[in-house]
Amino acid sequence: MGYLTAEERGYMETAVRFDVPISRIAKQLGRHRSTIYRELKRKTMSQGEKSTLAAMPYQAISAGNLARMRKKNAGQKTKATKPLIKRIRHYLTLKLSPEQIACGIENRINYSVDQIRNGF
Repeated sequence: MGYLTAEERGYMETAVRFDVPISRIAKQLGRHRSTIYRELKRKTMSQGEKSTLAAMPYQAISAGNLARMRKKNAGQKTKATKPLIKRIRHYLTLKLSPEQIACGIENRINYSVDQIRNGF
């Protein structure tokens, strides 16, 4: 099977809100449990101990957008220049998440969420 569809993500969002077990979600979608766990892990923002941001539950539309951006940027290498690294570190000290840095800043940083999480 390929990527999760918008319909599958919509079902997941609803099921997660109603606390449906992951194994049941996977069975309903005909997917392996690990696929569902991975999707939820990658696209759910949890609140850290020192974070000033609220936790964000899984949202199907946001998950689809993140998946498209990750696919679009796959294989692209971005040179980590000193000014870029300094800027990313600045945003991290402001307690912004990697998702917010990579996707939500007006002057978009052309760096993936995983690259920021893995320390450039």
